[in-house]
Amino acid sequence: MATLRTNLLYQQAKQCLESRDFTQAEQLSRKLLRRNKRDHNALQVLGSCAYAKGDYEKAVEYLKQCIALQPRDPLFLCHLALVRTAEGKPDAAVACYDRALKVRPGFPVAIGGKAVTLENAGDSEAALALLQPYIEDGAEDPSMALAYAKLKYDAGAYSDAIDVARRHTRNAKIDPVIRRDLLFILGKTYEKAQRIDEAFEAFQQANTVRALPCDPNELGQQIESLIKSYSPEKLANYPRAATKSELPVFIVGMPRSGSTLTEKIIASHPQVHGAGEITAFGEIPFSMMYDLGSYEPYPQCMADLTQEWADRFAAKYLEHISALQRDATRVVNKMLSNYKYLGLISILLPRARIIHTKRNALDNCWSCFAENLSPVKHRYASDLRNLGLIYRQYERLMEHWKEVLDIQFMEVQYEEMVADPEGVSRKLIEFLGLPWDERCLRFYESSGQRAPTLSYQQVRQPIYKSAVRRYERYGALLDPLREALGVRDDGSASS
Repeated sequence: MATLRTNLLYQQAKQCLESRDFTQAEQLSRKLLRRNKRDHNALQVLGSCAYAKGDYEKAVEYLKQCIALQPRDPLFLCHLALVRTAEGKPDAAVACYDRALKVRPGFPVAIGGKAVTLENAGDSEAALALLQPYIEDGAEDPSMALAYAKLKYDAGAYSDAIDVARRHTRNAKIDPVIRRDLLFILGKTYEKAQRIDEAFEAFQQANTVRALPCDPNELGQQIESLIKSYSPEKLANYPRAATKSELPVFIVGMPRSGSTLTEKIIASHPQVHGAGEITAFGEIPFSMMYDLGSYEPYPQCMADLTQEWADRFAAKYLEHISALQRDATRVVNKMLSNYKYLGLISILLPRARIIHTKRNALDNCWSCFAENLSPVKHRYASDLRNLGLIYRQYERLMEHWKEVLDIQFMEVQYEEMVADPEGVSRKLIEFLGLPWDERCLRFYESSGQRAPTLSYQQVRQPIYKSAVRRYERYGALLDPLREALGVRDDGSASS
């Protein structure tokens, strides 16, 4: 009975982790550890939570405990390698994969992971050499095939990438996560090869794998509640935190809007720390109802906010980001969904700076559909119509914030960044109140810490223009998206 209960708690913790309910996942894992302090599964969940929240030091600590408890399990070493990669330590990541391969020679996850890490570090030749013998023998597993397809895609060897990806996507029995990944790389490769109909079909198939229900009306109701709770009249009556700290910077917007590029440019400044997608601010409204002893959830519980609690919430966030880089003058939080919390940010962190990254609506939505976004975190991205409807709700809220909030705010249009990178970069640094530094134009040379992102390839090279008006290649195939957006001729969403 005890074993059954333990397994149930572990499965619940994993589900919470996948749905990004980190607080509940951590609570369940700690409950498991109170039962058995050597529970490596609970430690692994805690490590995954820390990794997802950008707390790589804690993630390393938890995973090292897992490895000590299960030294013959190479998977924990592979998880540790992912954290080392996120820390910007490719050599340490490769060393972890090598240790995993000593524990279990030929372990496919380690081989594929090592190849991707080598490629990310700029050593594509070594990555291909690692995989080539398995590919030639037809002995690669799906994770190796994925790494090989990515390498061939990056090298422009599109037929090789297509051949190996199709060999495995035809097998419906493979792990759905890997199958989804392979279908996305297949779609991107077809697009580069100008095989547009096949690309669209591959992207559609990819988005059906692990797709979850999405009701755009839920976001609409949430945004309506935010607009009411942050009306000009109510904003005038809320207490403001007393802090005058200029440390916090938030990049907000939709995924695939140029946010990673924007962060990389400003994080190349020696006085700026790019923290990546950290959840520290989003945890405040999540627990606010309980902290305030309110009977109403957020945002309705804002009516119960006191000066004392405003200062406490602000201090908690500032303490968290100050610890990330002690000598930074600005710390950038790139959790894009913080666009929902700009009202709260203006109250708790009145000297914070907001950077809103924007892009042509059709390009932005199509890029979300054609990239491997988390099907849990971004349920809307698996359906073109839902994408358009969600985008319009997001724009509605952003327009409201611009009308009612008194906070330092800058919009960065992706197309303008591409057309005039130096001009926009200089404006960004000026907006941050910092002196200009030429390293911001050479962001692709930076070897500093980098959070995991789909855009890692883009930030390893100078700015390019090929993603502008990408949607035009798909013509009438995107009509459901156009209809949902109500687009104008320039591709921007109508109000």
